Amino acid sequence: MGRKCLLLSLITLMFLALPTSVLAGWTRTYGEAGEKVDVGRCMDYTTDSGYIIVGRTTSFGASVDDIWLLKIDSTGDTLWTKTYGGQYSDYGYCVATTPDGGFIILGGPYSVWLLKTDEKGDTLWTRTYDQGQGDFVQPTSDGGYIITGSICVEDEPVQNLSDIWLIKTDSLGNIEWDVTYGGEDCDWGSCVRETDDGGYVIAGTKDAFQGLWGAQAFWMKVDSTGEELWEHSIGKGIDYAYEGLCIQETSDRGFIISGYITAVVSADFGDFLVKTDSGGVPEWGKEYSISDVSGSQCVQETPDGDYIVTGSDLFKADGEDGEVLWQRNYGGFGNWVLCTSDDGYLVVGAKDQDLWLLKTDAQGDTLDFIQESPVTQSRELEIITDIGPQIVLRYENLPQGFHASVFDASGHKVDGVHSYAASGRITWGEEHPSGVYFIKSDRAAGSTRKVILIN
Repeated sequence: MGRKCLLLSLITLMFLALPTSVLAGWTRTYGEAGEKVDVGRCMDYTTDSGYIIVGRTTSFGASVDDIWLLKIDSTGDTLWTKTYGGQYSDYGYCVATTPDGGFIILGGPYSVWLLKTDEKGDTLWTRTYDQGQGDFVQPTSDGGYIITGSICVEDEPVQNLSDIWLIKTDSLGNIEWDVTYGGEDCDWGSCVRETDDGGYVIAGTKDAFQGLWGAQAFWMKVDSTGEELWEHSIGKGIDYAYEGLCIQETSDRGFIISGYITAVVSADFGDFLVKTDSGGVPEWGKEYSISDVSGSQCVQETPDGDYIVTGSDLFKADGEDGEVLWQRNYGGFGNWVLCTSDDGYLVVGAKDQDLWLLKTDAQGDTLDFIQESPVTQSRELEIITDIGPQIVLRYENLPQGFHASVFDASGHKVDGVHSYAASGRITWGEEHPSGVYFIKSDRAAGSTRKVILIN
């Protein structure tokens, strides 16, 4: 018992001694290698200080694409995963934690698909609403759900026209009311939030001729029954498409709206942020060119009153005027961002056809070399002993042998591991000091494993 307590104490001291920058940042990918495609679309906090992620997967599930739900802890370790779907493609667009500790999921794309699960991801009920597509769902204060997306316009002579669709359901997903908003062209809702007064604010895109030309980003407020109270929009000319993608009520009872701009002819991208007062009237607006940042998908207000935005870049914008305070590019694409309790940020999206999770510190910095795939154990490398005076590895079916690099907790390469047999067992660590290390296969699609050496 004394040896076990000493071992646990040493492990605890090692983690406490790690530099703050090491603890604050990491990246992970989830999915199978090869031609499989896995994407993280949205995430939320969970009641146990972890996170819930939804997206789509071709690595797992029963069909070509299935909804993929992942429950992870605060360090990105997978606690469980679930897939949902039928014989056709099914995508997960949005997820939110419900007051009972379970989750509400919005899927598609061929209809609006609402799924309610318990805290383990087991399905409690599902509902489908045909003739439309859903983009966003949130629990409401009365125990129901609010959904926004688009619905096909059936009585128009031109095909593929759509209106904004807002659906309010009860706690079991039964529709209490639904309202459509729109003009003569394509309109759709991308995000909806309940406001403090019991109404709802929606962001999306309107007046998109033939799906793109001249589109405007809009934000609108409706009351608790869906009656429109006000609407505002941003856009310029038929050669540009503005798409509103995310809206959040801010601490001063105003709103922050993010989205991106497409130059239709050149296909160049840019971004925008708009900060409004409580009536939706802009207090300031900021546009960012392709040379700055691009592809904004999600915005969140940070605890210090600024804004964090993710897309092809992660950037922080000043809360007073939207000026970029810092920006980072990590080689992947972020679809959703959350603020973490240590003043850092967590981003989910896709990178190299895998679902990608990125944890940064307060300045957006991370450790790029810590790449893991915790969903599936690598077939080429198995860690038999990952804590102790020596680390024992086993590998198999590698005609060129096994070759790996070893990094310490600060990111410096400290050793190499080499074996030239096609399969074998390797012991490592006798000549190195106690500490946390990362063993990374030198293969292009190789994995990384964390180990703790105690001498």
